[in-house]
Amino acid sequence: MRAKSAAILASVSNDYCTKIKTRTRWLKFPVTVYFARDKEYSPSREQEARIGFSRWTEATHGYIAYKVVEAPQGADMTVTFNPESDDGYTTTQFSGGRLKKANIKVGVQRGWAHDIECVAAHEFGHALGLNGHSDRVDDLMFPTHNMGSRWSITQRDLNTLAAIYRPSPRLLPSWIPTPG
Repeated sequence: MRAKSAAILASVSNDYCTKIKTRTRWLKFPVTVYFARDKEYSPSREQEARIGFSRWTEATHGYIAYKVVEAPQGADMTVTFNPESDDGYTTTQFSGGRLKKANIKVGVQRGWAHDIECVAAHEFGHALGLNGHSDRVDDLMFPTHNMGSRWSITQRDLNTLAAIYRPSPRLLPSWIPTPG
């Protein structure tokens, strides 16, 4: 048992924890997500963002979970869409290492579904507590994305998330990178 635990912990060293500014995390899942119904909202944009968010759920076999709610009151995260940019932006509120709120802005200027999914997944990573960027271009949490290119949640992304959340060592082997 000790050898297996040591091997799992050794795999966690392949991460970018030194790039994370502060260690913050949600204390419980699912987090609740509200998609603001402003003039930039559309059901297709929501669906594209949800696909990006769900990649984290898939990669962690349900450890990371979210639930969409129909009202902003009490939502943990609020998502808006920005037609003036392809970039995303996330702000968080936290106290004592505990995330309390997140606001995610997803750029939709070009409107390419695949890229909206990627930007949403990246920003959801920030909202989960990955409040820094990777230094490797293949990681989802690298600061830029080449529009139209493939993307994935990598093992380094998952290892960094695991260092923040510290799930049971039995869960870590089931966390598998997912292509976007």
